[in-house]
Amino acid sequence: MYRAGFTFIELLLSIALITIIVSVSAPVVVAFQHQSNLNSAKVVVQEAWRRAQSMSQSGEGDSAWGVNVASGAVTVFKGASFVLRDVLYDEVYDITSSINASGFVEVVFSKLTGFPQSSGTLILTDINNDTQTISINAKGMASY
Repeated sequence: MYRAGFTFIELLLSIALITIIVSVSAPVVVAFQHQSNLNSAKVVVQEAWRRAQSMSQSGEGDSAWGVNVASGAVTVFKGASFVLRDVLYDEVYDITSSINASGFVEVVFSKLTGFPQSSGTLILTDINNDTQTISINAKGMASY
């Protein structure tokens, strides 16, 4: 009599093969996720800079606007500095908390001209020490 099914050996080999495939592909997936988070953070910062610059140029709220980058958040704020800002107007955009910002973490754009009050370079670093660098020049143009 013929019985359809899998033998115990076939089942063990299948499980072993799946385990090997998962263990080989897991580091690649994790590395891809870290790189994706870093790229997303860069895009969020650039968009926040554009938004703050646009609001400064339009004279919205009769004030200068700026951007502060911290671990886990990018904040578009109204005011001459992040410390002295009007918190009622904050626009907070989340980024992964595993990304650290260093260098030029606060940019304030002058009212009407939209020029940054200073220029510099922001460095975003993830937990694998991969980095993305974004610079803003005296005219408010971002480059990376």
